[in-house]
Amino acid sequence: MFARILGLLAKVLVKTPAKIVLGLIAAYFLFAWFGFEPLVKWAAPKFIADKSRHSLSIAETRFDPFALSLSVKGLKLAEPNGKPLLAFDELFVDFEAASLFKWAWTFDAIRLTGPRARVELLADGRLNWSALIEAFKDEEEKPDSPLPRLLIHRIVLEKGRVDVADRKVDFETALSPLALTLTHLSTLPEDKGAHTLAATTEIGARVRWKGDLSLNPVLASGELAVDSLPLAKAWPYLEARLNMAPPEGVAALGLKYKVGWANKKLSLNVDDLGLAVDKLALRGARAAAPAVTLERVALSGGRFDLGRRSLDIGEIALNGGRVALVRAADGRIDIQDWFAAPGQGPAAAPPDTTAKAPAPAAPAKAGQGAEQAPEQAQNKAPAAADQPWRIGLGRFSLDQMAIHVTDLGFVVPLTAEVGNLKIGFTAHA
Repeated sequence: MFARILGLLAKVLVKTPAKIVLGLIAAYFLFAWFGFEPLVKWAAPKFIADKSRHSLSIAETRFDPFALSLSVKGLKLAEPNGKPLLAFDELFVDFEAASLFKWAWTFDAIRLTGPRARVELLADGRLNWSALIEAFKDEEEKPDSPLPRLLIHRIVLEKGRVDVADRKVDFETALSPLALTLTHLSTLPEDKGAHTLAATTEIGARVRWKGDLSLNPVLASGELAVDSLPLAKAWPYLEARLNMAPPEGVAALGLKYKVGWANKKLSLNVDDLGLAVDKLALRGARAAAPAVTLERVALSGGRFDLGRRSLDIGEIALNGGRVALVRAADGRIDIQDWFAAPGQGPAAAPPDTTAKAPAPAAPAKAGQGAEQAPEQAQNKAPAAADQPWRIGLGRFSLDQMAIHVTDLGFVVPLTAEVGNLKIGFTAHA
């Protein structure tokens, strides 16, 4: 009898853990299939509304318990007044179960399809995202903590669009279509991944970006190219500072960069910097014809080193064009008026030359200067941040340029013109 009781008890004890495990597995799959979507669609909008009063809606969510993948479709985030902030067609996240044994969060792929974001600088200087960011900001500052161990094999952003607006200068444009690909993004030590970006803006400019990115330590290097940028589209940012008509011309920019952040210090190096403007035309705000026309302005071979505080330019070349200058009766050149902003207030009063100069310092006593010299020399030694900038220009050239000058200081205006002008020189400062 006693043996039968022990046998029955052993069977129950053996079966109970199995039942618990089977129950947990069944609960996991039932929640993934039937409970995950209603919970997310209810909890996420409520959390956002309670925290920031913004509105969030989600059309569909799915969690695959076998593949450990998540899909979120039709997400829309808007400000309390209803203005859209962010939306996307689908976010797909594929999590690797093997990461549980690698001691790192590992994702096989993250794909974002059809994202649409709006970034707006308001008239008061705040961003339209500021309220949302401040709502989730911690009230107490926490000390810097190491980055979580993260590994993402592939991140893809496709069919994206970013609307950018600046209400302070009434400027608006969009990056569309936006495509971004990152591979092997990792926060593990010495790991780095490649990234590429391709986008076309509504103003016609094309952006291409590729390089490598490491998050531990923070280090990025690569190449950036922007071409087909109409200068007139950037005019709202300069209009308040220059008394000119919108410039004509198309610009292109290219460079290689290397930027890092270590020991709370920023490092930045730029190589192969090139900038070109074709069909440039500049004229005053009330001028009928342009005063400066250039077929091409090109800067090449530029190098910038933030640590060494140096800027070197291989060449600046101005090819083909005409400069027309007018000298008024008071000796002022008309181009000078371009740099006086409309509505500019009166010039600052000249310095008071009658003020007394400071009295000279008393001479040091005998022996005192020798004792204090090392200390004074040490105190006067400039810090690294106070080192002067070094600027070098390998060559400046003018080729096939014409200059036309009209001098109104005579009873009969004097005119002179030089054609097919060629000049070349170097400069260092």
